[in-house]
Amino acid sequence: MEDKKEPVFLKIIKVLAGIGVLVAVIFVAFLKVDMKAEKPKAQKARQLQTIQQAPAKQNENALQGVEVKVKKEAAAKKEAVKAVVKKTPAKPTQQLFPAEKILTISAFEYCENHGKNIKDYEMVGVHGYSNYLFDRKDLLSGYAKRLYNNDHLSSLLIRRIPPGTEVVVRLAYSSADDIASGVALIPKPKQQKQPAIKPAVKKSRR
Repeated sequence: MEDKKEPVFLKIIKVLAGIGVLVAVIFVAFLKVDMKAEKPKAQKARQLQTIQQAPAKQNENALQGVEVKVKKEAAAKKEAVKAVVKKTPAKPTQQLFPAEKILTISAFEYCENHGKNIKDYEMVGVHGYSNYLFDRKDLLSGYAKRLYNNDHLSSLLIRRIPPGTEVVVRLAYSSADDIASGVALIPKPKQQKQPAIKPAVKKSRR
């Protein structure tokens, strides 16, 4: 009996099928190796990301800690200031010469209007800067110190009025240098009248 020979194309198909299986096996093997190699890389990447994020979180936590500390210190300072203010006695309001007693009329007119004798007053000329003659808010609040130096503020006319002044008359301005002038009327001390001494009567001898 003659052996039947296998057709050539069948042999070729079988060879190609074997090659395909071999290629598939090799591909799967490479894929597994690549996946195994990829896992350490991913782990390293995660670790690196964690390491990079750690300083940022530490810095953020540090900043938050500093903010909390600053707020606590500010609150403590406020409480300390409040305590000092409570213990410090209140200073009396600075008394300034009343604006309504600074007049432009003459001394004679003032005395005639008030029924007084001009001879009962000492007259003193006052001169100084004309700031805050009438509106004293900035001066009393301390805001004026931001605008003028101490020499200017101490040279204000309202600070140069002598003690005991009843009224300032003849107020005049010099717009060239912001100087104001006036006359302070200071009441003279009243002299007490001494009782009259009666002359001794000599008794006549009989």
